[in-house]
Parts: sequence; C-alpha cells; structure tokens
Amino acid sequence: MKAWKSSLQPASLESWRHQKCDLRNYCLWREKDPDSILSERKANRACDPEARLEEIGLQKYRENILKRGLSPGSAQKAFVTIVSFFKHNYQRLIFARFPALTLDQYRGAKRLKKEEVCKLYEFSNNHRDKLIVLGGAESGLRLRALEQLRLGCFVAIEDGSKEGVCCESIEDLKEVMIPCRIQLPKRFYTSQRKREGITFVCKDFVKLLIEYLELRKKAGEPINAQTPIFPTYRAKMRVLATRTIVTRQRDTWASPGSKVTASVTMGSNNVQQMDAEVLQIEPAPLVNEGIEGVFRRLRKKANVGYDPETERAVSPHSLRKYLHSTLDASGVNSVMVNVIIGHSNAIADHYSGRRNLDLEEIRHAYESAIQRISILEDGNGTRVLRLERDLKDEKRNREEDRTIISNLQQTVEETRQQIAEILARLGPTNQKPLAENQRS
Repeated sequence: MKAWKSSLQPASLESWRHQKCDLRNYCLWREKDPDSILSERKANRACDPEARLEEIGLQKYRENILKRGLSPGSAQKAFVTIVSFFKHNYQRLIFARFPALTLDQYRGAKRLKKEEVCKLYEFSNNHRDKLIVLGGAESGLRLRALEQLRLGCFVAIEDGSKEGVCCESIEDLKEVMIPCRIQLPKRFYTSQRKREGITFVCKDFVKLLIEYLELRKKAGEPINAQTPIFPTYRAKMRVLATRTIVTRQRDTWASPGSKVTASVTMGSNNVQQMDAEVLQIEPAPLVNEGIEGVFRRLRKKANVGYDPETERAVSPHSLRKYLHSTLDASGVNSVMVNVIIGHSNAIADHYSGRRNLDLEEIRHAYESAIQRISILEDGNGTRVLRLERDLKDEKRNREEDRTIISNLQQTVEETRQQIAEILARLGPTNQKPLAENQRS
C-alpha cells in the first residue's frame, strides 16, 4: 500500500480514499488481502511468464460489479484503480484490449450555462461561497488548485518574468491588472499528472475578494501572502460553564480571548450550544470535501437539475466546463483555450525553460472573451479594460511627475539655503559685488 501511494501520488485525500475503497472491494471479492494477491501474481508469473490469470479475473470482477448495477463510469474507475495497484507494485497487467467507455456510457459533470452560474451565486449566503463560484467559473481551475488558492497566488505586477510579482497585501490586490493572472506553485504546472492552465480572474472576483479580505482584516485576522482565499478556521476553545477544552472548525475568524458559542456534547446524543472563550485559532484552506459540500448545498437550493442518463450532478468541474465552452463560443484559438484550461503540454515546457509562452498573447485571448466569462460585471469588455489600463498608466505618470517636481523644488530650496550661507560668510562688504555679478 505504501509503495502504491508513494508512486501513484494521488491528487487529493478524497481521491486516495476512493482508491483504497475500490481496492478493498476487490480484495473482498477475491477473499484475499493485497499482499496475498501480489504473491499469487508473482508465483503465477514465475511458473508461466505468459500467464494471464489475474487479467481474466479482473475482467470477471468488472462484469460482476456491472451486473450489480454500478454505472459503467464507476466500474471503469474501479477497474483502473486495480490496474494501477498492480502497476505501481511492479506487477503490471497486460491486456490485449484495454476496456474503455463508449461515448454513450460516459457521464461527465453537467456543463453549466451563465444563467445557472448566476443562480448558484445568488443562493450563496456568504463571501466565501460566492468566491468559490466566481473563481471556479472564471479561472477554470481544478478542485485541487482551488483549495490551494492564497493571496500570494494573484500577480500584482507583470515584470516580464514567468511568475511576476505576487500580492502581499490588500493594497497590492487593488492595483492588479485586469484580468488578474493566477500564479500557483510551480508543481501545478510541471507535474506528470494533470497540469493547471495559465489562467485569470475578472474584475468582479477581484472586487469581491478585496471586500472579503477587508472584512476579515477588520475582524482581527492577519492578512498576508499566505492567507487562504477559501478559509476554514480551527479554533481551540474553553467552555465557560464546564472549563473543558474543545477544538472546533469555524467558518469565521474569532480573535483569541473573544467569546463565541460552541457545540458541546453533554451525555449521549445531547448536543448543546454553549458559551466558550477562544484560546487559539488558525486559518487553513477549505479542503476538496468542503468545496464539494458547498456545491451540494447550492445545487439543492438553486434547484439546478441534470439528466441522469447522460451527465452527473453539478460539481466544481461543471464550472471548468463553463469556462471551456465559453472560450470556444467566443472564437478563441483552440491552442490558447488548451493553455488557459490546462490541457497543453506547452505549459510544462514554459516552466521548465524549454519554451516560453507569450503571457500577453494568452492575456489577450482571455480578454477577448471576458465579457462572456464574467459572471457579474458587464463592464469587463476589452475596450473598457483598455481605458481603465490607460487611466491607471496616466495616474502613475502623474504621480511620477509630482515626485520629480517635488524633488526639483527641494533642490531649489537647498540651493537657496547654500547661497544664503555663502552670503552670510562673505559679510556685508562683499555681498554687493557678488549680488551685482549675479544680476549681470
């Protein structure tokens, strides 16, 4: 199991949990533990290198779970999990024809329309859930990348480098170029598994994020480059009535020493809300199960339906599909679409130095579709963005001019003081000839 996990490098804890569950079900069907199954495979291959007993047995297992009513997609996932278990334990299975799903058997996550995304946004009752909807729709990031978003992932200044200068504070976020580029840790772009795209977010996301961070800062939370965008808070508290110490997860910040309510179990199945004092609290990113839970609640509230025969219910991947289809409908070049979404091998080449992508070209491709991509703002059009950028440049130039004028005035004042000191040293007898020379 350890060799399988270290070699497989699962994308998330939830993914690893599902894979262990698939392996457990296979072992129950075989009535053997994983070590016994591998030992039997080795013994069969030692007797006959061409033996295919394990492959035949796995095919029968797949047919068995299909007969039990499991969907073809879930059966295929379980099949691939067992194949990977053998592969990463150096007992690769060999199939003459690897089973695959047909187009009518595949059921992907529902592709959302803009109206449905707006509906999910309207039913979000806090800033965090709203940002999850906007961020997923406008960036197209996968779930594992969404949960790792921090303030330092947003590029404040494009200095010509691949990474750019990242935001360190709320003030930096206020000065970002729209659309704002997202720069994740390098491993997200160079891994052997699925890579993230070179993507952006629109003005409405940045505006809402600034508002959310200012509220968190006002509540006492320290804001820096490592601040998670979608946080949950692990709080250690003392119950005032019983003086017991409990640890609870909170959705909002509470400074140490403040009074809050906490759920406390009194006896069996008797949960009460009691006053408690916060002793210690620290923010952490909302994990993928938490983000999935947000979508389960929102799709139920918003009543966003789906066709169970051809697709799965709304999930974070539905927002990724929304961005992909919106870029396609806007006529963006397919190569640029793949770079933004994260389907291109050129992304890894860009960060390994073998090939440099032109970030301005990618930004221009995203800008050309920004009016369709943006969920809330209608003023995100290319012409409006250009005017806003020109206005920022003009403001920056004026500030530079003011600095230059201020420096010149200070220099003139210092020169005057020096002349006055020289005149004072010369005395009254020599000031008149010096003054005449200055006039001449």
